[in-house]
Amino acid sequence: MVAALAACGGKDDEPGAPGAATVGAAGGTLRSEDGAQVVFPKGALRDDVTVRIAKDSTGAPPLPAAAVAVGAVYAITPHGGGFEDLVEVSIPVEQPDAASEGQLLLITADPGDSQWRVLSGAEY
Repeated sequence: MVAALAACGGKDDEPGAPGAATVGAAGGTLRSEDGAQVVFPKGALRDDVTVRIAKDSTGAPPLPAAAVAVGAVYAITPHGGGFEDLVEVSIPVEQPDAASEGQLLLITADPGDSQWRVLSGAEY
């Protein structure tokens, strides 16, 4: 079973709205109305950046044939930025029994990717 996390598309929210925040070198947490969040530790970003997280599968590759989605695809924007340190991404799982069965995987794709990549255990 798969909970998808994609880096493609995104809503045009204003900074400070749910799902959008300006985060800088001091770190911070971005939360969407439906419970998705990104936690930036101190130093993960060098400059202030308006970051958005939203349900959005626009441009996302199709799921692998054996995968069953247990949550929505989320887009985290802007694209092309790098982090100086790891950030923590949490997304809601719509089928919670999948997580308890130990079959939950996070997958990711960048804009233009034709297939998903499984994140290693160290990344989630």
